[in-house]
Amino acid sequence: MYNACSVGHKQPAFKWLNPLFKIGHKRKLEPDDMYSVLPEDRSQRLGEELQGYWDQEVKRAQKDAEEPCLMKAIVKCYWKSYLIWGMFAFLEMLTPWKESYD
Repeated sequence: MYNACSVGHKQPAFKWLNPLFKIGHKRKLEPDDMYSVLPEDRSQRLGEELQGYWDQEVKRAQKDAEEPCLMKAIVKCYWKSYLIWGMFAFLEMLTPWKESYD
């Protein structure tokens, strides 16, 4: 049987979600059922980081007598992580995976 989540083997790549799927199949999921977010991925930390880049962008814009650009602040804040994930996505696109069809 073809499994869209398999990566060249019979174990699903998202097997860790199975307990959550089972709970959701039996009843409506509650907030307490969800997995905890890593501290570095919490919205407060990410928002504070973006706020710092926004403050820098506002200062730069004032100095150059122009409007601040939110897109510039977002790119400066998150470009490294998107570059890394983009490289992984590119490599995955180039790598032919042998799928199991049994």
